[in-house]
Amino acid sequence: MFLRRAERKVEHSILNLYPALYVPSPDEKVYFFLHSDGSHVLQKSGQPKCIILSDSELPDYLYKHHLRLTTKSSIVR
Repeated sequence: MFLRRAERKVEHSILNLYPALYVPSPDEKVYFFLHSDGSHVLQKSGQPKCIILSDSELPDYLYKHHLRLTTKSSIVR
């Protein structure tokens, strides 16, 4: 499984869903979980699974969960 950062427009809309409950810091980003073929990992609701991580949290999260950060071009579809 891989993580890929959401496009800025998508990231902004996701972060704006929780303004009353959760105020993100400027260094937090939204990352989508992807299968090895580049398709999104889906939650039971059918929505793409994602996580919000700060720049400082990302390396440790990737290491602990044996994930890699990828770009669109690095996964063969």
